[in-house]
Amino acid sequence: MSQKYRSLFAGIAGVAFAGVVTPALAAPSCTVWPNTMAAPDLKVAVAANFFGPAKDLVTAWTAIGEPGAGKNVNICQDSTGVLNTEIRAGSSGYSLFLAADDTTPDALVGTGFVQSGATSDLYANGIPVLLALQTTVSDVQTLMPSVSSGVSATLSSQMTTSTPLSVANSQNIAVADPTPAPYGDAAYMIMHDMGLWPTKGTVPTGVHSPLYGNITLTFNSVTDTTNKSGFVSKSQICAGIAPHHSSPPDYIYIAFTHSSYMRVQKGILIDSGDGTQNALGSSLKDYMLSNSDPNFWPNFLDAHCYAPI
Repeated sequence: MSQKYRSLFAGIAGVAFAGVVTPALAAPSCTVWPNTMAAPDLKVAVAANFFGPAKDLVTAWTAIGEPGAGKNVNICQDSTGVLNTEIRAGSSGYSLFLAADDTTPDALVGTGFVQSGATSDLYANGIPVLLALQTTVSDVQTLMPSVSSGVSATLSSQMTTSTPLSVANSQNIAVADPTPAPYGDAAYMIMHDMGLWPTKGTVPTGVHSPLYGNITLTFNSVTDTTNKSGFVSKSQICAGIAPHHSSPPDYIYIAFTHSSYMRVQKGILIDSGDGTQNALGSSLKDYMLSNSDPNFWPNFLDAHCYAPI
């Protein structure tokens, strides 16, 4: 399967504080793939950052000669917290859950919600980025004066109060709610370390209020220019989501790769209540992590801008 990707993003930010606003949590958004008009053969839950990659994964798994040939998958995306709540409510119908953190799948191990003997397994290490459009902000130094001038920057160190984002040049900043959304939590940790967001449960000045329910909504609010910048996943832009395919790239970004901010993402098999669907979910997970080609998953992660596992 060919993969086209770009690493083009940028950062922003600033803050003081405003009141607490909690966004309403909507139902997950689902898409049958690869045949959007077909009846699905199984249903999987994926954290919002992995929705684009999940479609590429399903395209590969269902190709002629592959284990899922001819099958169609109902891919449901939302924040990890919303998906977990749905699973724990019972009757979700999912046979696989790919979260944006490790603690949520870990807590499901041994419960009645997962398939017998199911373990939580690392499938990706996600990279949070601060993103802006070049039509809005042309240089990352505008967003964060301490970085070198350019269209991208990667910061491997933990942030401090001496390396803040510029509030005036970045607001409003789109951020997903840290409680249900692990990438929103990463954004909180980054700004917290910068001295810009001391306490969860508040919405800092310069950050869009209300907070977004997941990072798909966060991403969309930047690309439609509702917000000047936003914290998202590098994978969302790497996947080449339309219409941002220009060369040179029309994004600028700051990536935060310190271990405190990276998202350790695990998956686990869920009991759908249907043995056939459970087996298909297990096949899809094996295709990811136990593929006969040992280079398949490392290459897939690299092509979608995740760090190696």
